[in-house]
Amino acid sequence: MKKLTLILFLSACAPVVVENDSGGSLNERLSMLEELNGRQVEISGYCASACTLFLSLEKVCLHPSARLRFHGPTASHALFLPIMEHRPDLNRRNIELMAQHYPPAISDWFLSGPAYLTGSDFETLTATQVIEMSNGEIEWCE
Repeated sequence: MKKLTLILFLSACAPVVVENDSGGSLNERLSMLEELNGRQVEISGYCASACTLFLSLEKVCLHPSARLRFHGPTASHALFLPIMEHRPDLNRRNIELMAQHYPPAISDWFLSGPAYLTGSDFETLTATQVIEMSNGEIEWCE
């Protein structure tokens, strides 16, 4: 029993590595943020769309290979995509919700353009750019 407890403790302490994550549902990612609160999360490779919300975690770091790809939230049902592409104001609440999860300079940058991109259109920031824009909130992984 002690060995099992130790294994569970060690796995709970191990960093969560996010690598080549294409994003997904905004609501699911917000729930994941709650689950990962307090855990070390390392971003490596590409991190797109809802994956970028990991930047809000207290213990997040970036590997030099990290590339964060930003765009605004889109409806998950294909019937709504044409509406969302031509009327981003319909999705303003979700855009603002995403922006709240970024450091201030990244949030401002996001709201200045990438928030209104949809589908497979992205604006990409390198790990270096994210760290510089975060003013010390986000660091390099050791």
